[in-house]
Amino acid sequence: MVWTFSRVHRAGFTDACRDYARAATEGVEVLDRAFRDPVHGGYYWATDAADGRPTSGR
Repeated sequence: MVWTFSRVHRAGFTDACRDYARAATEGVEVLDRAFRDPVHGGYYWATDAADGRPTSGR
């Protein structure tokens, strides 16, 4: 979704009602906050929505 929001923003589809650049930025923030592995780097495939704990060791 981050890639898609970035792409449609760059294609000029952002307007007063749809801020795709902001949506992409918020998506990256969610990835960094809830999916990044702070110990080993990289990202978890899935996390628990309530507290961000990984649901799998992958």
